Amino acid sequence: MRLIKLFPGIIFLLIVGLIAKYFASFIPYVSHLVLAIGMGLLISNIQFIKVPSFIEIGISKTYKLWLMTGIVILGSVILLNELLLVGPYLLAMILFFLIFSLIIVETISKRFSLEPKLGSCLASGTSVCGVSAIIATGGGIGAKEKHMAISIATILIFDVTTVFLYPVIAEIFSIPVEVYGPWAGISMFSTGTAVAAGFSVSETAGQIATMAKMARNIFIGVWALGYTLFYVSKGYSSAKVENKALYLWDKFPKFVIGFIITMIIANLGFLSEDNIESIENTYNWLFMMSFVGLGYNIKIKELKQTGIKPLLTVLISFSIISLTVLIFSYIIFG
Repeated sequence: MRLIKLFPGIIFLLIVGLIAKYFASFIPYVSHLVLAIGMGLLISNIQFIKVPSFIEIGISKTYKLWLMTGIVILGSVILLNELLLVGPYLLAMILFFLIFSLIIVETISKRFSLEPKLGSCLASGTSVCGVSAIIATGGGIGAKEKHMAISIATILIFDVTTVFLYPVIAEIFSIPVEVYGPWAGISMFSTGTAVAAGFSVSETAGQIATMAKMARNIFIGVWALGYTLFYVSKGYSSAKVENKALYLWDKFPKFVIGFIITMIIANLGFLSEDNIESIENTYNWLFMMSFVGLGYNIKIKELKQTGIKPLLTVLISFSIISLTVLIFSYIIFG
């Protein structure tokens, strides 16, 4: 696709992001990043506003690129010596809650008598990485389209809610950034909303939340492969995995590699203070544009297809997971 066709959508993301940044300066305790999501959501879902298709192309085709590019650049300001201090504890928490979240959702989905593949899609989306994990797992286990659609809609409802709710809770209860970062990065579902919720509180919280979320993202391929092999072994899926290594690579989020590479390069001393300041400005602008697109691509009408049982399954599961992660974060990092 020619870049000229994407240009109007890119300009739209930038202008709406700048408007969000302007109005956020007048609204106490509201980050322009969260407001950018809100404005994108409103523009997309207000009936009398119709964004032309030639603009929508650039929005839908680029907003994820800005998010991934911003995350890769963010790696260059992560200090390895600081990461090594919290890394083992953060990784241990991530591994524990990956398994804990999966067990909780699978157990509750059975209590509500959800179809097994629907429960597995919800469990994967909740424990690992929202929509991306649902698509990867659902495709591998041969889930019905309606199972994946219901799971995605359910997860998006919680994405929309938590991206606004988490920063408010942090402000009301004065949650320290060292606690808030792991809480957001480990308990929130999708990468974009976890990053937005983190940076809306502070730079440090944003970096910690992003690191935690990136570590969870690595397991998308593992979860998809594991579920696929499980359903195949039970005779519930006709999917075949001939080469497990290639399967994992196919599902692996490649931008994680870029994040790690830039982090290593930066920590070898190739960047000056001026470089780091410019980098911070760059990824903040990229995130601003990405979050406008993130909000714009959430369609309220599509969220209405969720049933009450899937919604209750995730609500109960998320309440348990979120509260437990917060308690652990206070104990370990508080």
